Amino acid sequence: MLLKLFVYPIMFIVKMFELFIKLTMNVSSYVIGLLMTILVVGGIYTIVVQKWTQLLILSIMFAGCMLIIFLAAWLSVTLENINYRLANLIK
Repeated sequence: MLLKLFVYPIMFIVKMFELFIKLTMNVSSYVIGLLMTILVVGGIYTIVVQKWTQLLILSIMFAGCMLIIFLAAWLSVTLENINYRLANLIK
């Protein structure tokens, strides 16, 4: 009984973080998707005009966007796993 008193608030906090991350991912996916589209179009243009240093910069920016998306998804899954383990702890 005493364990439940400590675990439920922690579960609530983890669930709120998880909800916040998912909401942030859904909202920011539109912005990041548009940015990535612009980066790809800019990359195609820099290939056509053979400006290789600008292509390197755009490629690094594109990789950064992919990293942000990956880390947000990883954080969301990790929070789900933590919440699941806490729920199993009190059963």
